[in-house]
Amino acid sequence: MLQQRLQKCMDEYAGGVSTWYLTSGSMLDEGFKYLDLIKEDSLHMCAETCTNCCGRGKTTTASSPPRPRAAHALPRGDRYPGYYYRGDHLAIDDKNWKCFVNSVYDRQTKTWTVFKKPTINWCPDGRRCSSVRNPLPSLRVPS
Repeated sequence: MLQQRLQKCMDEYAGGVSTWYLTSGSMLDEGFKYLDLIKEDSLHMCAETCTNCCGRGKTTTASSPPRPRAAHALPRGDRYPGYYYRGDHLAIDDKNWKCFVNSVYDRQTKTWTVFKKPTINWCPDGRRCSSVRNPLPSLRVPS
């Protein structure tokens, strides 16, 4: 039952198929509230058999990754085609899109810190440079 609640929360509030991959800042905030409730409920689960005990462990483990996945959608106000769309940012914004969104989990405070890192453009005009050495020689870069 807890797994269905987790899937429903991510589907409805974090840009799933039922909302046509559309989310917004307020929907993500509401989803965080439900994720907190699901995480709290997962600590109070019990099991009758060994099989149920394994299922409990699987559900408890599965309730951790959705939070950073949804948290990475917050700082990036984007409208680019991808896994999800932000309905509250309708304009295409290259400045906010072309970046890395990283996160760090602090075990003592049990919080996620999400931050942006800039990308490095190897070519000044944005084109693919033929003079740039391929860092992975086994992979061929089409020209």
